[in-house]
Amino acid sequence: MMHDIIQLLPDHISNQIAAGEVIQRPASAVKELIENAIDAKATKISLIVKEAGKALIQVIDNGTGMSMTDARLCFEKHATSKIRTIDDLFKIHSNGFRGEALASIAAVAQVEMKTKRDIDEYGTKIVIENSQVASQEPTSMASGTHFSMKNLFYNVPARRNFLKTDPQEMSLIIAEFSRLAIAYPEIEFSLYHNENELYRLLPAGSLRRICDIFGKSYNDKFVPIEEAADILKISGFVCKPNAANSKSKGKQYLYVNKRFIKSQYIQHAIYSAFKELIQPGDYPYYVIFIDIDPKLIDINVHPTKQEIKFEDEQLVYGFINATIRRSLMQFNLAPSIDFSIDSVFHNMDAVARPNTLKNEIEITNTSSASNGRVGLTFGKQNEKNWEAIFSQSLQDEYYTGEIKDVNRNAPLPTNLGFERAPIEIVGKPTQILNKYIILPSNIGLLLLDQRRAHERILYDEMLKLSLKEKIASQRLLFPICIDFSIQDSFVLEEIMNDLLHLGFDISPMGNQVFAIQGIPADLPGGNEKELLIELVENFKNNFKANNSKKEAILISICKISSVKRSQTLSEEEVGYLSQNIFQRENYQTTPGGKPIFYTLPYQDIEKYFHE
Repeated sequence: MMHDIIQLLPDHISNQIAAGEVIQRPASAVKELIENAIDAKATKISLIVKEAGKALIQVIDNGTGMSMTDARLCFEKHATSKIRTIDDLFKIHSNGFRGEALASIAAVAQVEMKTKRDIDEYGTKIVIENSQVASQEPTSMASGTHFSMKNLFYNVPARRNFLKTDPQEMSLIIAEFSRLAIAYPEIEFSLYHNENELYRLLPAGSLRRICDIFGKSYNDKFVPIEEAADILKISGFVCKPNAANSKSKGKQYLYVNKRFIKSQYIQHAIYSAFKELIQPGDYPYYVIFIDIDPKLIDINVHPTKQEIKFEDEQLVYGFINATIRRSLMQFNLAPSIDFSIDSVFHNMDAVARPNTLKNEIEITNTSSASNGRVGLTFGKQNEKNWEAIFSQSLQDEYYTGEIKDVNRNAPLPTNLGFERAPIEIVGKPTQILNKYIILPSNIGLLLLDQRRAHERILYDEMLKLSLKEKIASQRLLFPICIDFSIQDSFVLEEIMNDLLHLGFDISPMGNQVFAIQGIPADLPGGNEKELLIELVENFKNNFKANNSKKEAILISICKISSVKRSQTLSEEEVGYLSQNIFQRENYQTTPGGKPIFYTLPYQDIEKYFHE
């Protein structure tokens, strides 16, 4: 006899499954709790964290508070005060609206909440474990809400094992905290980690709040933007073109109705406004606020609410692009042309051809690279490359820098420790376009990417040294001090031991200041500060869990230190790369998996000239 096999999951299991989408890590909980405090009209919000949120996350606010009944009901799934009907989904003004956050938190953490309204004599204290109310009682407190969650994922140990180290998780918490603090400069925010005060942000204007978070130097690097139309308003700040650099990735803040979002489409509009004003591989940083009628957007796309759909994307694209270009022109940062907002905006393809623009835009990742040396030292490139920002240089993720100390007479290495690959070079290699090397070979005509080839060579040599022993360090004559942001200092702390093993000599000096006293012996000197800043930025934005920390750092070092794609090479340098790369064990791809060369078989060439 066959038995029925389908059954309803118990509530505590279904809640844990749902919590996986909403509460992925401590930073997710921080975001949801602070957003609730903002929606409660708080003017003062304190975030207290212990062990990067794994042991404790506490949010204290002076908002409206809740009644005894609401305090109990708010932990039920899909219980919310922010929407009533289906129509409310299309006119959302609050940060939260799904009613999932508190139920999800209660499913994976031990929760204690105390809350009180102004009109109540006593507040309510509730303790919840594994989605079950353990106790509920009156309490004496000031108006507002105190929310504490302890031992995140205590009942889902497998998920806890997937959390990153404390410095990495704390960096993510600071990122979420900063996004919300920037959006609401009128609110006082504070952040404490392990009883140490990291931030105390008093109410201020938007620019002051940005500088309080990222540093006073940003005050002179921004250009204000502001423009209003019938359906939307744009305001905020974009960096001056000369302030954009390869280290700015991750410093792009885009808000719609004060909600932080990610949109490649809108990002393309911003980047194209800087076209021909910044070098390939550089990133403009910005803080841009878009105010638009909620009926014209859909934010009910994903539980994180960072994805958004515009009813008329082309219109928003064109308006943002024209507004930024106009602001850059007004501050003499763009070519002086006839540039009234009305004439430009109405001539944009987004307005003139609204149904064709989206299909013509190809959204790609940005990129950059720097230079270094192994065996040979590559010469400094003096001329600037002003190709458009969405040209070939944006089709992979590398960083751009500078190489010094040319040694044209250095001999080519002969013993590289690898067996030769089944490719034989049968002719003289030739550089083209200052990017590629053409190599006649036994299997066809090879087109070699000079930067990727050098990256592979650098990586193999440094990895081979690091596996044997600690890489030797070359001491600097004078230490170089760098003042990092609070978030970046946590990232640097996370990779410090691996940097020391790879030949870096770095010491903390207090107050997020670190001193570089030495660098790996095989790396060129002169750009130590830029190297460390890019290392931190690259690790923060591009770390992948399938790589060890040391491998991720080595990949970053090699990207930063490899020869530039726009570099003119000498015959010796071309020969070195051409001979060396095919003696690598993994000569076909970079450490990050990018192809190093393309093969055009001779028979395919013959087809073009077949009679």
